[in-house]
Amino acid sequence: MKQRAVLGIDTSNYKTSAALVREDGKILCDRRRFLDVPENERGLRQQNALFQHVTHLPELIEQVFSDAAPARSTQADSAAGSGTKPEAAQTKAADGKTDRESDGIELIGVAVSTRPRPVEGSYMPVFLAGEGTGRSIAAAQGVPLIRVSHQEGHIRAAAESSGMAELPERLISFHFSGGTTEAVLIDQGKKGEGDPLWYEKVGGTRDLAAGQVLDRIGVQLGFPFPCGQELDRIAVETEAKGFSADELPDLSAVPCRDGYVNLSGLETDCSRRVEEILGGKTLSESIDQESELDADEKSGGLESEQRDEAAKLVLVLMKRITRAAARMTCDLGEKYGIRDFLLAGGVASSVFMREHFHEELALAAEKKEKSARKHKGHARLKARDYRIYFGSPALSSDNAVGTALLGLDQLKSGGAESDGAADQLTL
Repeated sequence: MKQRAVLGIDTSNYKTSAALVREDGKILCDRRRFLDVPENERGLRQQNALFQHVTHLPELIEQVFSDAAPARSTQADSAAGSGTKPEAAQTKAADGKTDRESDGIELIGVAVSTRPRPVEGSYMPVFLAGEGTGRSIAAAQGVPLIRVSHQEGHIRAAAESSGMAELPERLISFHFSGGTTEAVLIDQGKKGEGDPLWYEKVGGTRDLAAGQVLDRIGVQLGFPFPCGQELDRIAVETEAKGFSADELPDLSAVPCRDGYVNLSGLETDCSRRVEEILGGKTLSESIDQESELDADEKSGGLESEQRDEAAKLVLVLMKRITRAAARMTCDLGEKYGIRDFLLAGGVASSVFMREHFHEELALAAEKKEKSARKHKGHARLKARDYRIYFGSPALSSDNAVGTALLGLDQLKSGGAESDGAADQLTL
């Protein structure tokens, strides 16, 4: 018997992604490939990214269907989001097992991300590659084409892997990625009433996205774009060395008000300090050289003290971004009386952020309470009142699993002919 499944396609500014999700929600296959960015560049022009997607999609979709075939059923699961090129994750099911033999795949729908966000006027050329491929496959197979947004896919994938049984009545989801830092309020009650504001942006950045800051500093340090995973690793390793607070640099604080932040000042300060420390050299080259030499040999690159100072700068940068996310959470929790928060997007896959988010949230909530007491009041929520959900690291970065799951949701609800107006975020 053939396995009935939805094909998901996502073509973002970072990756080409394709996935197959069985009609019972099991992930059959998840394939991704980073776009190739020239050395020292901080991204791609839209036309260059579009061309790479057009080139990558045929091979990626071939791999998806090949991986889902019975002949591959003994392959072990590999974790998505590893950052390798090409990035690949093949799953026989969510539990890593094939629970029945099949005669192949019967497509019941094709879901594709066609725009960045589910709002009027949201557009980016890179999504044309996935939409064109998806339309062709859907037409050839005679199955519905379900259009969704990239942001919806992030939220759906994170929700699926977060451990929550179902979406709460009211939820705020953060989308922290390379090009986006936004908070979206999802109100199921308003959705049932047909209120268009059931999916509403309520916070985010007023200038640079968190991922942009990390990528800009990472490229300046000499790492290949995108740089988030490398900086996250450095932050975790540097913290483990036990530097005292007095030994760490004091980077600019991130202004935060009513759930909105400004990150450009942090990026400017950090960039200036990187230049002062490295003097035109790069941290990545020094790390590579040191790994190839004996301990008593000099690298010919950075001195040990310079490497430590650059690494400590990265540590404080990650602290500032984590603190900003926690303060946004506290601001929005107070403003809307919401305690359920979901963190999605590539930046939210950070090991450092996950390890320190709750302690930063406790500090932010304590600060809120002290401020309220000065005005003879009380904060609406304490740190213990918040319920914080992270998607799995594998399903936090760009992927097509969330896209496919949204398509499956719409098929089950009978809304497969929808144009993807963000009306199917369910679990």
